[in-house]
Amino acid sequence: LGAKEYKLLLHFMENPEWVFTKQQLYRAAWEDDYYYDDNTIMVHISRLRNRIEDDPQNPEYLKTIRGIGYKLHYTGKKQ
Repeated sequence: LGAKEYKLLLHFMENPEWVFTKQQLYRAAWEDDYYYDDNTIMVHISRLRNRIEDDPQNPEYLKTIRGIGYKLHYTGKKQ
């Protein structure tokens, strides 16, 4: 994982099932104010999904919550 993907994953893992806005995720990974750059967050979420999901197009863990943001869904399955 790249540094930003790692920070995002760590943030999600520390707060499973919490829904985060793109602004909150930006602040967590970049430690800076959010400048309305949704594309940056979407690119890094996509990269993270490509690393952790069996099928990134149909994510099981890193869920999009339409109109709000993203959350890490914990299924309780052992890998």
